[in-house]
Amino acid sequence: KIYRLSTLFLAVTITDGIRFIFVGLLPSIAILHRMAGLSTGNGKMAVFMLAEALMVLTAESVGLCVVGALRYSRAISQRLISVIMVTSMVTSGFYGGLSKLPRHMRQVVGIFNFLEIGYVAQAVNEFEGNEYSCTNETAARCFSSGTQVLESLGYEDDSKWVELGKLVAMMFILRVLSVLLFSTFSKAKRLPL
Repeated sequence: KIYRLSTLFLAVTITDGIRFIFVGLLPSIAILHRMAGLSTGNGKMAVFMLAEALMVLTAESVGLCVVGALRYSRAISQRLISVIMVTSMVTSGFYGGLSKLPRHMRQVVGIFNFLEIGYVAQAVNEFEGNEYSCTNETAARCFSSGTQVLESLGYEDDSKWVELGKLVAMMFILRVLSVLLFSTFSKAKRLPL
């Protein structure tokens, strides 16, 4: 029996997502999280791992949408996905953040930058409620609380749960859009891979 595209897409999404998260992503993050010296108490490691998994699954959803929209041009799809990922990485906060972009681009990029959303969730998760001690040598450049760190990053009003909710919504919307794109073009002539 041949299954409908939406049923097959849902099954593959669930099985591949579970396999990817539990076999590949979570064990490596668990090791790297401790090696980097990040906070492990109060479920912080679990939230960090959840944010990381959601960023990866959202990136996969972006790729599926691009391939669904441009499914007959593999070269264009690959180039567009590369541009999207590099732009997301550069503006997410890891390298420079949105403050480096012109004002008119900040709003557009900020709404769709799933890596920045995940980075904000991870930063709030890591620093929220923490207290630090400063020595006389480091007092000039030392933060005494996680709140000060978040203020310096501009994330003092952000919530890790809201940011994680944004990632889940973005992933869901992109997956539904992917199914619609693939089903719309499924009747068209297919080119050989």
